[in-house]
Amino acid sequence: MTELTAEQRQQRCDWAREIWAGAPSDSRWTGLLGAVAALLQEEGLDLEAEDFLALFTRPEDHLNLLDTLFEEHARRKLLGEAP
Repeated sequence: MTELTAEQRQQRCDWAREIWAGAPSDSRWTGLLGAVAALLQEEGLDLEAEDFLALFTRPEDHLNLLDTLFEEHARRKLLGEAP
């Protein structure tokens, strides 16, 4: 993966906060939950509820997970599996 610029990093953090602000009425939320489930299954991760919430409320504290989730969501969106 290429290194993100500060602007790209901020865009991803804003993306996470925007989805959280609209959840659960935001259609992206459903797709994002699918991406989280796929990510957890593939990586064998045990994500605590507070870490999941912090990913959207304090994304700067979880940049690696945010990147992985963003990329998985983008992949699923390209495949038509997420809104």
